[in-house]
Amino acid sequence: MVKVYLHTSTFEKVVTDSYDQSYYLSDFNTIISSNKLDFYISDLVLNEINEFKDENIRNAILEILKKYTNIKTIITEEIKKNEIYLLAEKYVSMGLIPKEKITSSYHVAFSAIYQMGIFISWLFPPWDYNDLLININKINNELGYKYPYEIDTPAQLRDLTNGYRKKILKLIEDY
Repeated sequence: MVKVYLHTSTFEKVVTDSYDQSYYLSDFNTIISSNKLDFYISDLVLNEINEFKDENIRNAILEILKKYTNIKTIITEEIKKNEIYLLAEKYVSMGLIPKEKITSSYHVAFSAIYQMGIFISWLFPPWDYNDLLININKINNELGYKYPYEIDTPAQLRDLTNGYRKKILKLIEDY
């Protein structure tokens, strides 16, 4: 089964964007209901959720996590913390992720090191994903993280039926 990492922004967008909330929630429900994917968050995501100053946002996200029991939490192993830090710093030093988004770089590194096939986030503009993905995979491969890796928004992942998505899912499943 393909492992999917859900970045904090995935949940935040669902509960904070009042204009498109039903649209994002529909995407989220479609994705989470998939039986082709295995969903994960990390302790990094939980820490960020618990740091939200707005109690309503924090509680709404925690309710989502209670509702979807198929979302598993991975606690970062002590031995991998430095590895995550170094990989995240590499992404920043190579100009792939801006220094002011270093925290998000930790999420990307976490998902690479824990062999998540797909990283879901509203973090990056969709038009930047291809170049970003190519360069992240290049760095990951050079450093020995050879697991296939895809970055998407929930909206992009929603359509698992088109040819490109089928190829990506097959590649990751067969790895």
